[in-house]
Amino acid sequence: MTSTALQDPPLGSGTAQIVPFESPKPLATEEALMQEIRNLRARNRLLEQLAMALGDINRYYASLHLGRSATDNEAFDHFVMNGGKQCFDQTHPCG
Repeated sequence: MTSTALQDPPLGSGTAQIVPFESPKPLATEEALMQEIRNLRARNRLLEQLAMALGDINRYYASLHLGRSATDNEAFDHFVMNGGKQCFDQTHPCG
């Protein structure tokens, strides 16, 4: 004798079906989270440095040096060649 309560209902019958449980993704390990934080800090540091290199103050001094309006590349070169990177490294230490 088979029980009809355990059989799958026909499709489209409008009754709910039991779906197998899927376990959630494992939680990130502490080391993986710390690595992600280090990556975000490095990316943020790079963006801060780029913002300084292409900012109004550096672009002003680069333009004075060139005698005309400086392009992005010229402003960046001016930042690196005239101590902006070293100054940034001193005021924004890594890690």
